[in-house]
Amino acid sequence: MDRQAVNTAQRGPNPHHVKRRLPPPTPPAPLRSSLLMNSLLMEAMVKPLQRYPTLGATVGTGVLCAFTYWWYATSIRSTLLATQRSCQQMSDKAFHECREMLKAGERSWGSDIRSRDAQVRRLELQNVEQTRSVARLESAMKMCLIQNA
Repeated sequence: MDRQAVNTAQRGPNPHHVKRRLPPPTPPAPLRSSLLMNSLLMEAMVKPLQRYPTLGATVGTGVLCAFTYWWYATSIRSTLLATQRSCQQMSDKAFHECREMLKAGERSWGSDIRSRDAQVRRLELQNVEQTRSVARLESAMKMCLIQNA
């Protein structure tokens, strides 16, 4: 054996030439906690459900019911919002039409009142003219009676 081989055998391998095994890198903190949560979730939830099929069926039914309720609630909410918008549009339209009808009624009533007032004035003028005619006829009759007498 040569001298270097003897020295290596006595001292052991050179630490600078030996490849060391490094520990696996530690994952970042959020990933580490999610791995921990996954293992806890497996231990606390999934394994008991696999071990007890009745429990699994019950939990599965509950999840299905919760999903169905969520879907129903969201679809009903959207239906109710659409109905509310539709009702609001109908009430706005009805209110607008009602206002227009009231305005038309006021205009019609106003024109009817003006027409009636004009008719009353015409009747009053006719009455005055007829009264004057009657007075003229009366005076003419008196003149005729005076002349005949």
